[in-house]
Amino acid sequence: MQSPSTQISIIFIAGTAIMILVFGFIFVFMLLYERKRQRYRATIQQLEIDNQKKLLEAVIEAQEEEKQYFAEELHDSIGQLLSVISMNLNTLKRKAAQKNMVDAELDKITDITLEIAKTSIQEVRNISQKLMPVILSDFGLQASLFDLISKTNETGAQQITLRYELSAERLAKNVEKALYRITQELLNNTIKYAKAKQVNIVLCYEADTILYQYEDNGVGFDIHNMKKSGVGLKSIESRVNSINGNLTVISGKEIGTKVNITLAKI
Repeated sequence: MQSPSTQISIIFIAGTAIMILVFGFIFVFMLLYERKRQRYRATIQQLEIDNQKKLLEAVIEAQEEEKQYFAEELHDSIGQLLSVISMNLNTLKRKAAQKNMVDAELDKITDITLEIAKTSIQEVRNISQKLMPVILSDFGLQASLFDLISKTNETGAQQITLRYELSAERLAKNVEKALYRITQELLNNTIKYAKAKQVNIVLCYEADTILYQYEDNGVGFDIHNMKKSGVGLKSIESRVNSINGNLTVISGKEIGTKVNITLAKI
């Protein structure tokens, strides 16, 4: 028969073991719970990021659709009306000449009106082209970028080069639109602020990604201040995010501005 002291020792040891098991169970439970909570938090954060991307894509897509709508409206309605006005005025002038009704003042007014109509038609075409370039939708990114650069080079203020080494197969529409708009924004910034003489643009494959590089030899800018107040840079960041790309911007007085964008092959 065990002595009372032995029984107390056994009870103490058993109680201690049970406490250790209980605390161990609690520890394991808390550890698993914390891991599960972290996974849940990470899932929520990822969902928020995904939702933000979807929202951003929806906003940009809506903007592009709205621009396309106005471009088509300008071209199909106003442009056609102005063309009719121009044709009618030409007819009026021709008939007046045939009937010997030539009046110097009337002739002058008709000429002025014709010139206004021609100018208006050209303005509508210019606005339509800026809102939604036909060449982008019809012929793709490569042709539209070369066209944009060619027109910009006509001013003679900058020398812009493009090295396009992607395959002939077209990219997804949202990617083409984003890269075209980004190029427009970067060129506008270069022309307005950078005082650059040379701009080099490269689009090529690098491993499993598409690489877009933009580099000018201008005066550069303070990236930190630009991130706080620069609408242009925010617009570029939004467009890059909308196509799940990665953006790197390097700028300074001695190095000009360098923009790198990478995105997965589509």
